[in-house]
Amino acid sequence: MKKISLIIPLFNTEKYISRCIQSCLNQNISKDDYEIIVVNDGSTDNSASIVKSYLEKNDNIIIINKTNEGVSSARNVGIETSKGEYILFVDSDDTIEENSLKPIVFEANKLSSEIIILNSKIYENGLLSKIVYKFPNGLSGKTLSGIVLFNKGYLRGSVCGVVFKKQFILNYKLRFNEKIKNGEDSLFMTMTFLYANSVSHLNLDFYKVTIREKSASRIWDLKK
Repeated sequence: MKKISLIIPLFNTEKYISRCIQSCLNQNISKDDYEIIVVNDGSTDNSASIVKSYLEKNDNIIIINKTNEGVSSARNVGIETSKGEYILFVDSDDTIEENSLKPIVFEANKLSSEIIILNSKIYENGLLSKIVYKFPNGLSGKTLSGIVLFNKGYLRGSVCGVVFKKQFILNYKLRFNEKIKNGEDSLFMTMTFLYANSVSHLNLDFYKVTIREKSASRIWDLKK
């Protein structure tokens, strides 16, 4: 069994996917300990071909091709396919910090928490813009239930930068709602907090969000 599964939903991000994959490979743990699952959600550009170019030299990368049904469907396929004890979601236009998986595995082994929150930062034009979803002061290092943490004011609108124990997701049959096109992360995080008895924070800079004007989360209209 793998320790960690990195699940990457892919749709038409040929300008970014190589950088994303490379950041997931720039880790100092054995490739036998983690897998990179890329779920190609019907891309029409060169994204899938770029991922395939990594397959020969990296046997811990898996690509799954499917028809376009949205990010929620792609993530759900990734969950079903994953063989890791823990799951991390990474968007195909973002990156993770170099050599960050080793301390995550160490912390996961020590705490065995159902959810571990990591630090996420937004970058614009390659420069740090701001820290997002900052964990409440004084609570880092403690293990809380999701409801207690929610009641203390911690809200989170992204699943990226969060470690989920796979068995916890399976036990409560937690999946992304494929019928909604916006806010699927917020709904999933709310459901996980509802059921989680053990949520902890690891003060580790892990997730690097790239601001991309045409990404689905940046496009807003009245219908959404």
